[in-house]
Amino acid sequence: MKNDTHLSAYGFTLPELALVLLITALLAGGGSLFWQGWRAQQQLAATATGLQMFLAGVREYANRTNHTLPLTIYRSGDSWCVDTRPQAERNGCLQTGRFVWRAPYPQVPLLGVLGEPGFYGRRNVARAGSLEFGTPGRRMRVIISSRARIRLCQPEAGGCE
Repeated sequence: MKNDTHLSAYGFTLPELALVLLITALLAGGGSLFWQGWRAQQQLAATATGLQMFLAGVREYANRTNHTLPLTIYRSGDSWCVDTRPQAERNGCLQTGRFVWRAPYPQVPLLGVLGEPGFYGRRNVARAGSLEFGTPGRRMRVIISSRARIRLCQPEAGGCE
């Protein structure tokens, strides 16, 4: 029998292992950056659709019961919320309920409120306004028109007036 003492027959060399580890580290780093961007985009989309659904429910309630429901926005630190309860019941969104919506992610801050949005019950009309939230790079706006139409748009895309 011939004794084969070739070094590569016993496994990988140190430079080969270092190359594999380097490639793995690069792929993990790129995947992590992609994951963070994707997660931020999903949080922004979830905040936008959640707020849109909440406002649609408030609009329907105001129309059905013929009540005026103005929107009051509270900010405290990282979080913000929308309260549509009567003035006497407001407490800064300490408790959630049918007429209080709290932003689900502190990473999605409220950037601004234009106008004084709210809903009137009679003939399904509203006070026009908008709420803009997100990060400076990724923003969403929920627009309430005077005919109580609620729509989402991205200010960067244009046509968001």
